[in-house]
Amino acid sequence: MQLLIVAIILLLFAHDAIVGQLHEVGPWWRLQDFLPVSLALKLALALAFYIGVARIRKRLREGKAPHVWRHIGRWMTGYQLGVVTLFALDLAAGGLMLLRQASGNLIFIDELLILLPTLVMFLWQWWVYYPIDQRLRQAAMWRAIDRGQTPPAIWTRGQYVRLQTRLQLGLIVVPLLMLLAWSEFIERLGPQGWGVVDVAYVIPLTLAGVAVMYLFLPFVLKVIWHTQPLPDGEIRSFLTRMCELVGVRVRDLLLWKTH
Repeated sequence: MQLLIVAIILLLFAHDAIVGQLHEVGPWWRLQDFLPVSLALKLALALAFYIGVARIRKRLREGKAPHVWRHIGRWMTGYQLGVVTLFALDLAAGGLMLLRQASGNLIFIDELLILLPTLVMFLWQWWVYYPIDQRLRQAAMWRAIDRGQTPPAIWTRGQYVRLQTRLQLGLIVVPLLMLLAWSEFIERLGPQGWGVVDVAYVIPLTLAGVAVMYLFLPFVLKVIWHTQPLPDGEIRSFLTRMCELVGVRVRDLLLWKTH
């Protein structure tokens, strides 16, 4: 999943170098023509995924579990590849260039607009899949009760979607989009943009921005992953001693809230 998201962001990075050459004069159609076609294709894929998962849920209720689990993996993989393919088609069709023309080529805004429907489709995937995940957790809960163990918590649908968003999207999308926005800003400062800095300073400034983002990334991840300091107690004391024993320096020990 995360590799597919990385591929999507890399397509954005490579857009001007690859796709831009196919549209040197500009896209051959208008934004009001592009948007309905693009959204219709995405809605068709989202509806097909919903129908497929609904059928799988029905088979689960009928007790056809071994046969069903093979199909759910295929549906998930097919849907994810379909989402990436539609995003690539949007770029190849000149969608990003049309949005730049409509938005005045504002820094980062056009990339965010072209990316937003694709991110929504990933959220839709987790929203639709939640009942199956819930069924798995209910089975694990009853198994733990039978063994006299503490049963795992059952996420609500909102908790499940938020956690997947933080884990699957936040960890990858936020840092890469920050890098994309910074790169575009520095490029705009160069001779082909506002002409504020000489071309010799473009690469050093880009690398400096990457270094700064790398230093502050741990603080960003603390927010993305929804963490809090691990409370004082036996577990924290044990982990602290272990870090000291092996010579690992840590600023803090954090608890990841996964419900």
